[in-house]
Amino acid sequence: MAILFIKKMESMFLLNKMIDAGNMSEKEKLERLQEYSKLFGFGFSTLPKELEKPTDEVKMHKKKIIMPFNIRKRDLNSLEFNSLKYLFYGLHNLDMPKEMSDYENPDEIVAKYIAAYVLKRNNMHLTKPFSIKPNYELFDNSPIEFNQVIRKMDDCAYQYLGDFKKKCIKRFSSNPGDQLRRLECLEDSVKSSFIDSFFKAYRPSRDEQPFNVDSFYDPNCDGRDKSIYVNGIYRILNSKAENK
Repeated sequence: MAILFIKKMESMFLLNKMIDAGNMSEKEKLERLQEYSKLFGFGFSTLPKELEKPTDEVKMHKKKIIMPFNIRKRDLNSLEFNSLKYLFYGLHNLDMPKEMSDYENPDEIVAKYIAAYVLKRNNMHLTKPFSIKPNYELFDNSPIEFNQVIRKMDDCAYQYLGDFKKKCIKRFSSNPGDQLRRLECLEDSVKSSFIDSFFKAYRPSRDEQPFNVDSFYDPNCDGRDKSIYVNGIYRILNSKAENK
């Protein structure tokens, strides 16, 4: 018993020495403390008072909620089933550069993806007013106005947003004209990347075209479970926010 007591005292002395040194983060202190606990057999009840409570670092980690582009799951759940489907399909039909998404409010981002599905599914994106030519890919010199495309996409999609527009957390002012003023600062290469993606051919789901090698899988093609779309959409948005 005497030897065990001495070991405990030695371990506490070493721990206090580390804390006083001030050259370790709170996380490192806790990790080292766990090591001493296993080696010398004392529990966390014997810890100094300043380490008994969760540290600010731990609290911040617990409170941290990943919201890709400030889009919350509760906001997605406010969308109707068809709107979620259009959004899910649009995410497979438009590659919005992260540089552009970073300057958009949640409703503006969702609107672009919904519009991508609604317009591209019937090749409406290849007709006026988007292009003065019937086929964009055959006329590379045809002038395509970035701002015009943005306006038309929003005009097409906002009817599908419902309460999403009011409930989402906006990062930027959303008065008329604000979005285009924000996007004006984007590099021409970013705008061109968005335009090029928008004018690509429609990519169908396997349910629509089962023999198309470029088709994507719709996990909700056999039912009307909103949560399947919500989780799928959130997963894709997280990937776009983290990997680009």
